[in-house]
Amino acid sequence: MKIKVIAALLPIIIFFSCGKEDALEDNNDLNPDTFVNDLKVTISGARGGSYHITGEDVGVGCIGFAQNQLSYFSIGFGNDKVSFSTGIFFPDVTSRKEQEGVDGHAKYGAGTKWEDVFSAQFYWLYYQQEESESVTNTWITINRFESRADKQLTSIVYVRVAGTFHFKASNSPTYIPEAAILDAWNRGQYGSPYPLYLPELAGTSEIEASGSFDVMFSTFVY
Repeated sequence: MKIKVIAALLPIIIFFSCGKEDALEDNNDLNPDTFVNDLKVTISGARGGSYHITGEDVGVGCIGFAQNQLSYFSIGFGNDKVSFSTGIFFPDVTSRKEQEGVDGHAKYGAGTKWEDVFSAQFYWLYYQQEESESVTNTWITINRFESRADKQLTSIVYVRVAGTFHFKASNSPTYIPEAAILDAWNRGQYGSPYPLYLPELAGTSEIEASGSFDVMFSTFVY
């Protein structure tokens, strides 16, 4: 089964964004008819694997583009065995510095259910050691941005975005074991969550995901 668009928290999952004309480069070399989306993902840790997804199997989500900033920008893929999202970002496409996002995740299937769900939002509960780590976040770096206006529809442009991403994530039990709760209480961690629960008592594990992308999608300009 092919899932063409993965963006778990997006209220709208589309191949659209909204733009501001002064951010557009009007590159006539961009051709949506011949361009092939490309996503490479490497996962290490409890659930290792390497994935190279191309074409329509690469899902792109975005619901806005204003003042050089994409809104709810997310990339991923999915099939019967694994569903993956880079996370959700609001990146400035003119910046070449690393930028912060949320909710990078990987889900692994077992029949009709997800066996393991690793989320960047769980990581701080079991593994974050210091506040300065910022490991609850996902990170993206944009190294290329181009756009081209549609010759017939003046409100439409084609956008190309390329870059890299990375994040750490953890799974989480349905119920926190009593031993982990008692340990956190005894350590006084309910006032200082680094980490809140010890992973060996909570029964959790971690992954680290990284990769690159080069995608093109259509966008409204207004």
